[in-house]
Amino acid sequence: MVEGSLPANGALIAFELDVPVAQDREANIGYWNTNTEEWEISPSEISSNRRVVSATVNHFSPYSLIEKAFNGIGKVLGDKTDPPNCSGGIPPWADPQFSEDNINAPVLWCVGTDGNDPDIMEVRVVMNRPNAGSIATAIKPAWAWSDMWEEAAPATWTQVAVGAALNGGWGDKYLIQPLGEYRFGFKRAELLDLWGNNTNQPLVEVDSQLPFVIGGLMYQAVEGNAAGGLAGAFIMMSLIECGGKLNSAAKDQSVGAAFKELLPCLNDRKDAIAVATAKAWLKMKPGANWEQSINAGKTIGKAIRAAGQTYAVAKLTLTAGTIIGDSLLDPILRQFFFLPANEELKKYLKAKYATKTEIIDLTPWSDSGTLQKSKTENGGSTAANKGMCLGSSVSSRADAFRCFPASGGVYDPCLANPGDTTALACMDGEPSAWKIFTGMKVTQRPNGVSEVAGPFYLELANGMACRLSSGAGPIPPSGYDGWAGTCKSKSGSGEVEVLWAKFASTTLYGSSVYAGKSPQGYLQTAVGPEGSQPVLVDALRIYR
Repeated sequence: MVEGSLPANGALIAFELDVPVAQDREANIGYWNTNTEEWEISPSEISSNRRVVSATVNHFSPYSLIEKAFNGIGKVLGDKTDPPNCSGGIPPWADPQFSEDNINAPVLWCVGTDGNDPDIMEVRVVMNRPNAGSIATAIKPAWAWSDMWEEAAPATWTQVAVGAALNGGWGDKYLIQPLGEYRFGFKRAELLDLWGNNTNQPLVEVDSQLPFVIGGLMYQAVEGNAAGGLAGAFIMMSLIECGGKLNSAAKDQSVGAAFKELLPCLNDRKDAIAVATAKAWLKMKPGANWEQSINAGKTIGKAIRAAGQTYAVAKLTLTAGTIIGDSLLDPILRQFFFLPANEELKKYLKAKYATKTEIIDLTPWSDSGTLQKSKTENGGSTAANKGMCLGSSVSSRADAFRCFPASGGVYDPCLANPGDTTALACMDGEPSAWKIFTGMKVTQRPNGVSEVAGPFYLELANGMACRLSSGAGPIPPSGYDGWAGTCKSKSGSGEVEVLWAKFASTTLYGSSVYAGKSPQGYLQTAVGPEGSQPVLVDALRIYR
């Protein structure tokens, strides 16, 4: 019955299983309530031979065989596995971020140190679902290993396709089988560069959408007989050849509909898929026998097509329930992020910003003689917007402020006295000239001050000196995001130019005013008259 009304006492539905439910596990029938976004479980019974799970239901829904509470406790039908074990401990230079201590997460992780190289971090990932998955890595690993590929090196979808002289279109991602394990080794220097250039990108991410649920069922169809690397290659070839047929099935995430879409292609292309699989397999294992590989591929294909027929003609819609549930979980459960440890971060930044440009950190309150000739003035005031200091607009230093003394004017940056934050030394035009204001009201600096303070004064190789400014400015030239300050000739000629910024480059050298490095190793900045395209000029000295 697919429409109408169910009897008042409900209707009995049952799932017949190929293998019995283990004694220490339980199984239930339920459906995903799209309104409440929760699993609703029907009281279920397991037959005496533990091969049939049945329940009485009182409405039409796409029911699934699931555990008592999705993502809850226990293992059901062997669809969960144990966490991986890593050795060597987390490298002292790493502070990775990933989901730990959640044995029911769709993916399980651990991290350790390569026993042969302390500068390689090892990441192990286990698929904790009965479906397969696709693993993407942000950088190419130094090495990879999988329990599916036997002694052969794991191959990405693209590598497998190239091995068979096909156009894959699935990218440089790895196939992980149901409950399978992958191990990756990543080099320290490349990890630091990844973090330095894109701190928000996962190092490793696992995708287990419908095509990979289908891949997992294909793998299970041949597991224990011809599973392993050759089966993995065959499944990848099948999805490369026929995966485009899954588009319509993906709408309702239906396994039955997916196999109905796939089977005609798998039948029509069975010999081509077997040949392509053998080609790819021999690329990975040159010692393998061609005829044996062809025949094994045909055997694998026959088993997969037979299993597909069962799924395709199922009387009830077999919904891939884990997809629906997992899709609503926090993506962090399927992502692994690399972060450097604090000491490693400091060393990395020091090396990254190494330059011939002289970098001068101004410390007027501790440098003897800097403030000896400075004028001191009581800048305090009870008038509105007077006698106060806000966070600096030109410096990310924690002790830098923008001050409005009672006598008028705006000074930025002003550096607070460590022993008396109501007293500030304010740069007066250039780093050799300062004014001291006392009695000021200082606001608290916001959190998140940059580890690398940007400059607020630069001396350039063309004889100009630049001071950073804030507020509205001239329209930037093509390729630049805005103005950063003004530059004047130190010779007193009166020539004035504009310092331009590329805000997207902030993460490269700690400031948006740096446009890169010259071949001689000097930091460069973009300078030019308003209305013209700027030129890159070496910075001889920067003050911060």
